[in-house]
Amino acid sequence: GLSTTQHRLLLGLCICDIISSLSYSTFNAAVPSEMDYWVWNARGNETTCEVQGFLVSLGALGGLYYNAALNLYFVAVVKYEKSEEFVSTKIEPFLHAVPIV
Repeated sequence: GLSTTQHRLLLGLCICDIISSLSYSTFNAAVPSEMDYWVWNARGNETTCEVQGFLVSLGALGGLYYNAALNLYFVAVVKYEKSEEFVSTKIEPFLHAVPIV
């Protein structure tokens, strides 16, 4: 389950990857229809394009930040030999705050 910090960070990374992948998969549907000369089968409007851009950015940047958070987690656990309890109470809130904010 989600009993360890590592698993919770991996869940955040997976959620960001899913958001990013779903945004990329709807590319043609979100491109404004005025761009049909440039993108085949463009069906969207300006709003769908902006929403897709936001979700792609959210997923991609969130994924990068969660990867960095996992790296910091492993530095704390492996190099500095911090306990799971210490990491989950003192460090984990910051590891989730940066990707979310």
